[in-house]
Amino acid sequence: MHWMRATAIATGLLAVLAGPCPSQSAGTAVAQADRDDSVGLLIDAWERMWNTYDLNQVAELFVPNSSVTYFSSEAKGVIPGIDALRVHHEALGFVPGGKEQPNKLWLEDRGIRWHGGVATVVAIWLFSKQTGEHSSTLQQGPVTFVVVPWGTTYRIAHAHFATYRGPDSASETAHVRPAAGGQGGRAGLVGPDTTR
Repeated sequence: MHWMRATAIATGLLAVLAGPCPSQSAGTAVAQADRDDSVGLLIDAWERMWNTYDLNQVAELFVPNSSVTYFSSEAKGVIPGIDALRVHHEALGFVPGGKEQPNKLWLEDRGIRWHGGVATVVAIWLFSKQTGEHSSTLQQGPVTFVVVPWGTTYRIAHAHFATYRGPDSASETAHVRPAAGGQGGRAGLVGPDTTR
């Protein structure tokens, strides 16, 4: 009986010294990867919506009620609620079911940060707008999405867009924020969260 107690104590001590078992750590990493993938798929669908001008997707991707908010790079003030958001997209040329159109939108420097069960997605949006048969203009700027759980998936609860202006708008320094201590540089805004 004494040897059984000693074995149990030794086993417990080894478990404490060894830390969490690999399957527990792997399970946590898988759960985090699943959340990141789900949010990534939502933002991918948002990009497709913009490239197809499918108005139906507004209610599929955003929180479909009066709580959703949106700051557009095309309009002043907040756009409150799903109905106003739908009207805003209609004014931009979106139609039910989408349409073929020559413009192209994409995101660069995309990163996800988690705050409990809520994610913020930051990126730089780029929009190539056809201005003639063989010419286009490029607009770009920062975007932030606030993404919340919705049933078994996620929805966009808030989006905020801005447009870079001026001669340096396309430069690499356009989306650099000061590092700790006020020094300039790329300070972890994109990519994995290094603050944990």
